[in-house]
Amino acid sequence: MRGVATAVALAVAGCGAMDVRNDPAPLTVQTQFGRAQACGSGPYVTRMSEMSHRSPAIGVAGLPPGTRSLKVEMVDLDLGGFDHGGGQVAVPAGTGPQAVIPEGALSNWMGPCPPTGSDHRYEVRVRALDAGGHALAGGTTVLTCCRQFGSGRTGQPSG
Repeated sequence: MRGVATAVALAVAGCGAMDVRNDPAPLTVQTQFGRAQACGSGPYVTRMSEMSHRSPAIGVAGLPPGTRSLKVEMVDLDLGGFDHGGGQVAVPAGTGPQAVIPEGALSNWMGPCPPTGSDHRYEVRVRALDAGGHALAGGTTVLTCCRQFGSGRTGQPSG
């Protein structure tokens, strides 16, 4: 029995060495949070009742041929990956390697809303999908928000 367990362990370990995933090509994702994307008003104070549902404009570069839509999601990295939603937008046929998702275009978006006086890191993830909904490429950017709104600055990419 011990020999069988060893053989199974070796087989499983060998499988881990194989790369069976089909990783999509990388996309470049650029965006910033403006005051309109954070909750509350005026100098930043957390007000969940004033959560913004207006997504920022998101620039995407490196779109492969055959891209028909862009799927976007945002998670709060400092709150256990809390899902802030996102959405999916169509990309017209013949679009080149760059696209901009217009401000407010994502239908299921909840803006950043960390506790008053603190910053959280938010990861914006974008996937380029083909007509069948299969991922062709993907990319992320991480932004820090929202203490900067107390001083009038805009949300900037972190790192």
